[in-house]
Amino acid sequence: MPKSNRLTEERASHPLPIDQLKTIFLGGEEKAKLYREALKILRNHPDLLDTSTDYRVYDMSRSELRKRTFEKICKFKNLAKEIKNPKLLEAILDLAGISDANFGIRFGVSTHLFGAAIQGQGTKEQIDEYIPKLNNLDFHGCFCMTELGTGSYLQSLQTTATYIKETDEFIIHSPTLTATKWWIGSAAQTATHTVVYAKLILNGEDLGTHNFLVRLRDDNFDPCPGITIGDAGPKRGCDGIDNGWVRFNQVRIPRTNMLMKWAQVSAEGKYTKSEFPQLAYGAVIGTRVLIAKNVTYFMKMAITIASRFSIVRDQYSMKGKCLMDYTTQQERILGALCTAYALDFACDRLFVQLETVEEELKKRETRNLKDLHNQAAAMKGFGTLAVGKAINDCILCMGGHSYSKFSGMPRILNDFAPNIPWEGDAILMVQQTAAYLMKSVAGLFQGTPLQGDSIQYLQKLGTVSDIKCSADPSKPLSLKEMEEAAEWLALNIIKNSALKLQTQIGETGDQNEGWNRCQLDLIHAAKAHLMFSIISIFRDKLENELPKELQPVLTHVAELFALLHLQEFLNILYEDGYFPITRGNLLREQILSLYQSLRPYISSLVDAWEIPDEFLKSPLGRFDGDIYENYFQAVNSLPQEIKPPYWNKRK
Repeated sequence: MPKSNRLTEERASHPLPIDQLKTIFLGGEEKAKLYREALKILRNHPDLLDTSTDYRVYDMSRSELRKRTFEKICKFKNLAKEIKNPKLLEAILDLAGISDANFGIRFGVSTHLFGAAIQGQGTKEQIDEYIPKLNNLDFHGCFCMTELGTGSYLQSLQTTATYIKETDEFIIHSPTLTATKWWIGSAAQTATHTVVYAKLILNGEDLGTHNFLVRLRDDNFDPCPGITIGDAGPKRGCDGIDNGWVRFNQVRIPRTNMLMKWAQVSAEGKYTKSEFPQLAYGAVIGTRVLIAKNVTYFMKMAITIASRFSIVRDQYSMKGKCLMDYTTQQERILGALCTAYALDFACDRLFVQLETVEEELKKRETRNLKDLHNQAAAMKGFGTLAVGKAINDCILCMGGHSYSKFSGMPRILNDFAPNIPWEGDAILMVQQTAAYLMKSVAGLFQGTPLQGDSIQYLQKLGTVSDIKCSADPSKPLSLKEMEEAAEWLALNIIKNSALKLQTQIGETGDQNEGWNRCQLDLIHAAKAHLMFSIISIFRDKLENELPKELQPVLTHVAELFALLHLQEFLNILYEDGYFPITRGNLLREQILSLYQSLRPYISSLVDAWEIPDEFLKSPLGRFDGDIYENYFQAVNSLPQEIKPPYWNKRK
């Protein structure tokens, strides 16, 4: 039994039926059962999962972390041979990756990037040849997309793949220094094969970016002829991942190493254009959805640690109170918590959409592909930015103790950080969504039907100026009224952004310069669109999926998320006449009231995520709330060099 402290007392005094909520977060009864079985197996393999009191990882060098991470990959390979249930094995892999981002990413680069590229872009023959070997862990793949000088902007990639008809080969080449593949996870020390994004050159013509399978290392693990591999050097976090760089000097590969599911080059040098050229992004869409979902776990861990610390930590200037009783603390932690819930539910819906689109593509139906691509881009972009803000807010809630690695916060922040730029920088992703919205609006005004499900509400653009808030101005907003306000806000910003863009393009005579002048407005348009979508998903989940016993509290969570979004754009809601001027004070009062309503349930809402102490790696965030004794023991569990060998150098 945990010792009695304020955290255990709060759980007892304000209980929630969180078992049902735990099951929802774990993906249903079957997945919840797999999760717990997988966690039990991991706990019996300390070489894959540290114990809750093992903090050696905080005192390891970069080379030690890389070695440790690779050893975990090898251990998992051995464990995989013992586990006959593929779903259980997948659950074990997911949990091992959550507990250690270094392992999860280094292993996932091969399975989720390299493997997904082959599955999504390869022919049946290529899939049959490579995927069984990959699943058997016979080799390790990486994903050579990002370049030193262009990042991940596919249209500007410089690496070339030139077809040589006489030998039936492609020549993969890095023509400039800036064409060097950069930040390639697992390239420096792990990967034996890669999928290379390169411009297809056929008869001197550039046919755009295509994917090619290239072997990086031979059986002795030496770079293959023409390939140079290097290490990208020390990083801010994720030091267990061997990010590297790769250059290709006239590397010859068979023609059949081009991934040819959608576009083909024949032995005669004839090019068959893809029926769906946008499927060059296929592997990236799934990866971005996965990133958007996975980063919520970093946020949940930060919230769990900060909230438990804040509940246990006394605030001596107010007798009997704790840090969590302060509104400033509630503002940060509850703002992060409601964002975590909202993003989690929205990402779940995005996965459903991904599955639907994958089924549609089998029937050559692409109606929702572009919509999914841009929703995933927005979720990846704004989702990672929101998570970064939430983690930093939680760090501020822990004062000086957040500076200690033992708080868990530096690890969470630094291991999360790469998610913002990689696989598409957050702001660039958001601009993709903005471009999609602008094209959709232009098409709508020209009589072209809207295709994607997420943008059907744009049909109301013509009447948005006539819409006013119908809520009683003297009463708090309901969740439905908040959703209506979020819809109006999205419509208003999108319409005004489209008009401003049109004006700027006309004045400058240059589309790129016009876009540049409107960038900030366009980013706001994309954000308003996504937030409206997330609020709608949350409300729909409350009405149709979540248990009635949980609805009062979770409705407050949804309301707080929606109100914080509306508060950010309150000036527009005022200036364009949707809200009366009196609504602002009432909205702020409603937010404060929600802090008070949700305060007693914070520990339960956090416990619903069921994050084990082994994953948190923080004595300050332990489930039992016994933070000080465990913190002291953790610090002293590592070598103490009180009298260093250099002590007499001062003389």
